[in-house]
Amino acid sequence: MRTLYRFFLLLAVGLLTALSGCGEDETPSLATYPDNNFSLVAEDGEGSEITVNATYNNEGILEFDKPVIFTFRFNASPEDAIVTFEPIGEDVELSDTKLIIPAGYTDASVTLGIKNMDVFQSNYDEATCDLGVRATVQGYKMPSISLEAKALIKKEAYVATGFLEGKAGNKTTFEHIYFNGEFKDTERNLYTFSVQLDRPARKDVKVKLTTEGVDDEYLKDISITPAEIIIPAGEKTSGDITWEITNDFLLRTSDDSSNTLNITAVFECEDPVFVQDEKRSSFTLNINKYIRGFEHISYKRPSGWIEWAKQGWSVDVEDSSDFYQNDGGGSLIDGETKGNYEGICSDGDISFTLDMGEEKTITGVGLDYIYYYAPQNVQLSVSSDGNTWNYLGKVATADENADYYQFIESITARYVKFDLLASWGCELYEIYVFK
Repeated sequence: MRTLYRFFLLLAVGLLTALSGCGEDETPSLATYPDNNFSLVAEDGEGSEITVNATYNNEGILEFDKPVIFTFRFNASPEDAIVTFEPIGEDVELSDTKLIIPAGYTDASVTLGIKNMDVFQSNYDEATCDLGVRATVQGYKMPSISLEAKALIKKEAYVATGFLEGKAGNKTTFEHIYFNGEFKDTERNLYTFSVQLDRPARKDVKVKLTTEGVDDEYLKDISITPAEIIIPAGEKTSGDITWEITNDFLLRTSDDSSNTLNITAVFECEDPVFVQDEKRSSFTLNINKYIRGFEHISYKRPSGWIEWAKQGWSVDVEDSSDFYQNDGGGSLIDGETKGNYEGICSDGDISFTLDMGEEKTITGVGLDYIYYYAPQNVQLSVSSDGNTWNYLGKVATADENADYYQFIESITARYVKFDLLASWGCELYEIYVFK
């Protein structure tokens, strides 16, 4: 039994010795290391084919929407691998033609470019370009095949677009107060802008301006500075341009005047890449004149105002189907303002003429309403004989229970015509005239 035990012990020790690792000077066997495989794919893309869009930036430089990079990828190898890249086509430029991938690494990338990029960029027509690369590899258990990848470059046509650009802070509406033969303000009808291109053109761009909305006889009153507008070849802006018209054309009528002027640019350029942006080739200015011989002061009677006595005065009211109370013109000058609501009430306008019996020098007028039923606007005219009228303009009310208006200059007249323009109705019960 002891002899049998020793036999099994010796057998176990022998087997353990036979199964121990290789010595330090020995090389492991690679006979069973698996065959490798590889692929060639686009960076940030799918598969081995991509489409790249090429557009011109605002400086006229061609840019791609993505880089043309392909990555050669395989399983980690126990030995260095050599990847060889070769272009497919005459227009291809490669960042590398041969790369060594150290053992244990898996990727090698190559960037494709266009040979003679300057020529491709200066071709301003729409164009396409095919770029391709072929990759082969040498290394441990690498397949002896080549892989190919392709990129289609789609280049847009070069277009230089011209347009007008208004200067920040510009006014496009000008309002002038006119009375007694002169304008009461000094604001100029001046607009500042520039002519611009989104990309440079290869030839000079010339611009002419036309103005519509004003009679031909007043075109001479328009000044444009500089007189000649040119964007030199290779540039993108003209610099500041000013357009201005005097107020003379506003005097063609003695009434209020609202005017819309359209200023349009006509571009001229011999470069075929140039186009005009029709939607941004004009600007519109509103220039208005208002006859304004009076202004709103307050809805409370100003201190120090002295009222003319109303004895011997009369009021002629223009009848209207909109009236729902008409106590006659006399009710407007009877001096009854304490709880006596006699007057004229209307769902629409109220028009009447005050006759003061003789000429008086007046500086303002006042109106009292019932329960805050004020009109929207008050329009005044004055006359010395009842035939020839001097229109003083139209002014908004305070929408309160009273309005007080002061004349820009004191006026001598016998008649005062009131037009209460009421989009929502009006109830009037007293008027005042001040010295």
